Amino acid sequence: MAIKYIFKSGRRIRLASLNNFPKEFFYGYFHLIKKGFKVDLIEESDLGINKKNNLIFRIFFRLLSRLIGFPINHFLSLIKKNNINLLNNSDILIVTTSSMGLTLGLLKSIRILKKPVLFFVMGLIQYKKSSFRNILYKFLLKDIHLVCISKDEKEYLEKNFRKESLSYIPFGVDKDFWHPIEENDYDADYVLAIGNDYARDWQTLIDAWDINFPTLKLVTTLPVSTNKKNIKIIKGSWEKKFLSDLDIKKLYLNSLYVIIPLKETIQPSGQSCCLQAMACGKPVIMSNIKGIWDKNLLVNKENILLVEPNSVTSLKIAIKELNKNQILYDKLKLSSSKLIENNFNNKIMSQNIESKIIEILGDIN
Repeated sequence: MAIKYIFKSGRRIRLASLNNFPKEFFYGYFHLIKKGFKVDLIEESDLGINKKNNLIFRIFFRLLSRLIGFPINHFLSLIKKNNINLLNNSDILIVTTSSMGLTLGLLKSIRILKKPVLFFVMGLIQYKKSSFRNILYKFLLKDIHLVCISKDEKEYLEKNFRKESLSYIPFGVDKDFWHPIEENDYDADYVLAIGNDYARDWQTLIDAWDINFPTLKLVTTLPVSTNKKNIKIIKGSWEKKFLSDLDIKKLYLNSLYVIIPLKETIQPSGQSCCLQAMACGKPVIMSNIKGIWDKNLLVNKENILLVEPNSVTSLKIAIKELNKNQILYDKLKLSSSKLIENNFNNKIMSQNIESKIIEILGDIN
């Protein structure tokens, strides 16, 4: 059984590194190799995607792609004969970005791509949905197997998109990499906020940060600035490795707790950062968005501190409470680690991915 993963970037550089790194963003790759599957990993650059072309053409295709909601440049790269042959030389394709999922969907629709596709969707249909894009995506993805990593997003897609070939697999982090260490939390002197997706609400966090709060280390590549003395902005990107995985791990481990402020979205934004922090034994304050991936397991003041989205007041109250309430702090520390151990770890995710692949290929055969 030949399985091909198609990723954006950031994986090959880690595979070539001698350093230890977390495995969750490989979506079962290592697990399937251990189970004896023939597994290949390719990145978009291997397919000629984002290759530097004429500047005018790049601008034109980018604007057109945003207008219609379809990555034209991806399609023009993949339609080449050598890329089609590469994709068809497998039993199943696994993708994790909307641009690649939609492109492979079109190739399936016009019967150029012959192989099944397992597409991990995250924010495919926005909360404020577009009727045109909804219709377009229904056509493009009619032959694609969709996997949600959020229960609420799955329910949302079932209601607003489709019910067939749609499943849920819980995302899980690598608990062998992200794990607590023996430490004295009273030695920690900063709070950590981290993330680069556009649903991060950094301005609300900055506005909520009082002068008497601990230092806030805010790690992002998004455009954000402040003149508050107790906020330090650090440039960080998983794909480009502005900070190494070990650097990020140290930031988690040496922090008091982690804050993830979010704008309202159905997408499970903040999921990986939240689970990484929890795996490191850190309490998490996060916005209670519609995209919370499992509202039965993520319970306010039991294993997480949830706040109203886009509310400076709500966020400030939660920060003050966690700063002063040692009983709540210790409770969140313990319960968050247990949540990873029992529900949201890479082993569980990888086993579910394996089962889904076997199911899909079994249905075909």
